[in-house]
Amino acid sequence: WSESRLGRLGLSRITDIEDLRDHLPPDGPRLIARGNTHRDLVVITIDGIRADRTPDHGGPAPMAALGDLARRGLVFEWAFAASPTARRSIPSLITGIAPHRLRGESSDDGFELDPRHVSVAEQLRALGYQTAAFTCCFGDRAQRTWLRGFDLRVANDDPVTLAGLARDWVKARTTTQPLLLWIHVAVPWPADREALPPERRLVVYDAGLQTIDRAITQTIAGFAARTVETAPITIVAGTRGEELGEHGTPFDQDELFNTQLHVPLVIAGPTVRVGRRPDAVSLVDLGPTLIELAGYTPPRG
Repeated sequence: WSESRLGRLGLSRITDIEDLRDHLPPDGPRLIARGNTHRDLVVITIDGIRADRTPDHGGPAPMAALGDLARRGLVFEWAFAASPTARRSIPSLITGIAPHRLRGESSDDGFELDPRHVSVAEQLRALGYQTAAFTCCFGDRAQRTWLRGFDLRVANDDPVTLAGLARDWVKARTTTQPLLLWIHVAVPWPADREALPPERRLVVYDAGLQTIDRAITQTIAGFAARTVETAPITIVAGTRGEELGEHGTPFDQDELFNTQLHVPLVIAGPTVRVGRRPDAVSLVDLGPTLIELAGYTPPRG
């Protein structure tokens, strides 16, 4: 699959490469514990969210839940998505590998990861984590490779409904396993968004961000019974921004302007100091950061 296009096409006809991977034992060195381990981790990623519209960056969007997380957590003022396109930024985020180093097959549906790439979820699952992904839009073959390592996979296009399903599942959990919970949502737009006049785009966009904030509220509600000390570490991050016409074509995903790359990144929870970081950071580093927050030393490379 990895070295030959003919081999890739042949294997794709006779087997499901992801199913095959699931039956293989974990490869590579075991992660080394560095201190307190088994901390629950909640990752909320948002497709199409611009930092300049969010309250943690002084923006006007009505996002009370995100603003509350920012006040009691660590805000990264200059966080950048790995790519302006989801097909490159999300695989980079879940593997901790820069887009230009990712191997795989690009298609109209997305980017199908090389079977040799190991996700952060797979690494944490090998350490005893229960892994669950509630996502809006990973249905096709290529995007399914982005869900490696997640034992539970739930899909729903509506952000609030999806977060509600995650909340109910968390409340019903009975296991004491540490948890990696990934919620991925997209900022909602009307079907005719290209027809919106320029003066209406920001109004409709901010209303979509308010819907996303309701999804954040629902997710956090799943852990409402936890004490401060046992609360999960919660991370909210954008996977890419949104171009609304400031540099020409609205809704373009091929440029490198801040509107498309500068995204919010907030981390809150036990052991996370409160404050703001002014240095530039990349969402490529979110994967190894999750491993470190779990109490392990991230693998090199």
